[in-house]
Parts: sequence; C-alpha cells; structure tokens
Amino acid sequence: MDRITYTKNDSDPRRFLPAVTSGPYPQEAKQTLAWLISYAAEHNWTLGDMAAQAGVSAKTMRSILKGTYEANAEPHLLALAALRARLTVDQAGEDLPFVETKLARYTMDLAEFTRRYHYAAVMIGPTQWGKTEAVKSALEAYVTSEQQSMEHYLEDQYLVAKAATVTVAPTGEVVLVCAEDHDTILANIKAALAK
Repeated sequence: MDRITYTKNDSDPRRFLPAVTSGPYPQEAKQTLAWLISYAAEHNWTLGDMAAQAGVSAKTMRSILKGTYEANAEPHLLALAALRARLTVDQAGEDLPFVETKLARYTMDLAEFTRRYHYAAVMIGPTQWGKTEAVKSALEAYVTSEQQSMEHYLEDQYLVAKAATVTVAPTGEVVLVCAEDHDTILANIKAALAK
C-alpha cells in the first residue's frame, strides 16, 4: 500500500508579515507590502493571486515578500505600489491624486520631447503604472503654460488656448485639442481612434 502524506498548504499571505516588517526595503515599500498582504487576506487571495494582480510570478512575489529577492526589486515595488493605488481607488470609488514617480517623470519628459520636436512616440508597458496619467499631466501643464502666455497677447488666440482640453479617449490615447471648432475635432479624433 502506498504511503499518503498530507501537507498543510498555508495559503494565508499574512505569514509573510514578519519578513516584510524586518525586510530590506524602504519604509514606504514595507507599508505597501503590508497593506497588500492585509488586503489579500481580507479577500481570500493566495500568493498566486497576489502575483497575478502584480504581474509577476509567484516565485518572484514570494521572494519579494520574504525580502530575499536578489535582483533590483524597485520595478516590482513600483508595480506593487501601483496595484495598491488601483485597489484603493476600487475600494473608495474615487480617483486618487497623481503622484510623480520616476516612470511618470520619464513619461512626461518623453511627452515634452515629442511636443517640442514634433515627433511621434509610442510607449508600451504594463498597465496601471501611471503612464497615461503622466502624459495627461504633462499635456495639462503645457496647456496651462500656453494659456498664460497667450492671456495678454492676442484675444482670439487666448480664447482658443483657453478652450484647449486634454482628454483620455475610450481607447486609452491621451488627446490634446487646441484649435477652433474644438468639439468637432475632438469628436472626429475619437471616432477615428475607435475604428
């Protein structure tokens, strides 16, 4: 007869809390990890569920939580912070303020470069890292700057600048329209993007 061995599958993520609190990460990252562990426990998530939500493997997630991840953990910690922000928004049902991270700064610099030199750029990466909000924030700052510079210049140009808007299309693109007949142009852009 075969011998049957039973093992205890401790899927409760709270088992990682001691390692997180004494781990090698900055205090803010420790707070994020502790918050995610508590959220996971409240919602009956396993380690695999947490990893899937963060976009990493279960092995990587376990190493991060234990504080034994040997490579640069910063990209994963940023992804986990973004996950926390998304879950917080989902819980509260409201938008949180934009927070400028290194990725956001890079994205805003890229947006400014493309605007200044009339290049086109495509940024592709994991969702929920703040790329869209960073581009939107950079374009809103540009619009504000243009409005201020036109305020005491030509009245008709100021009215065009004042009517400028930055919107996120349903398909995810960030659209800046600063032109006469603004509403028609924006509707046409959105229709073209939807095709």
